[in-house]
Amino acid sequence: MSIVMSEVNMTTSGWCATRCADGGSESVRIRYEEFEEYCQAYLKRRDEDMVEGEAGRDLSWLAYSGGWRWTGAVMANGTRYDCTAGMERRFGVVVDTKRLMGMDGATLADSVVEDDGDEALDRADCSQTVVLHQSILYSATWKVPVLWFSAHTRAGEPLGASDLLNLRIIHHSGSLDSSHPFLHHDTHSRPRTNMHDSLTIHDPPAPISLDHSPFPPLSISDHPRTSLPSFFLHPCNTHTALHLLLSTPPSCQPDPSTSQCPSRYMCAFVSLCASAVEMRAS
Repeated sequence: MSIVMSEVNMTTSGWCATRCADGGSESVRIRYEEFEEYCQAYLKRRDEDMVEGEAGRDLSWLAYSGGWRWTGAVMANGTRYDCTAGMERRFGVVVDTKRLMGMDGATLADSVVEDDGDEALDRADCSQTVVLHQSILYSATWKVPVLWFSAHTRAGEPLGASDLLNLRIIHHSGSLDSSHPFLHHDTHSRPRTNMHDSLTIHDPPAPISLDHSPFPPLSISDHPRTSLPSFFLHPCNTHTALHLLLSTPPSCQPDPSTSQCPSRYMCAFVSLCASAVEMRAS
């Protein structure tokens, strides 16, 4: 497995640096050891509450908790790379293929695994399952968690940012909105060839325009663990948004015998991400 030996440099945007200096609380900036503790507490609390059969789980923080598991840090040449450790999962999302144009201009339904019979073709014309990979890793630079994600069709075709937006896997607005358009279409039209191209190449017709509209701070880089191209929610606004969430009464209630719930931090972070990216793993 290829390993990214150094953390992704997420400080290239002066706009981000300016926004980060505007506010927030240092209390939400955590060390890696705290990140691991909070993740383990989140998973433990999830498992306990799932067993108890909490009523209304679909409307609580549990709605976003399915499928997560802890993956330890990669060791290489006697060195542990904490940036590779975190929670990860993969799950399927049923999407309307009419919302999406495939890489070659055909509908996404054309790329599903072949099946015999008219009934199978009718189903393919309406919907299919997109596989979404998500991981939450620690940023030593920003000292907050970061959500990484990528998606592909059942045939293995990767989906770009425009695809994910049109399929509502990326939400058009959310708690991490900014007035800065991280994603732009250029004025040229040509077939997309990879995930990177989808960030800059215009795909007419575009059901939703990314220009002049609020949008989560979406970026792309090599995944710290897999080295594969992956989207991530840029952490420049995370500490401010987390501070606001953690300053309000928690939806993940602490035990009566304790003054603070270790799982609450990750409850808040995952809920924050859910305002920008599809997080309901069925």
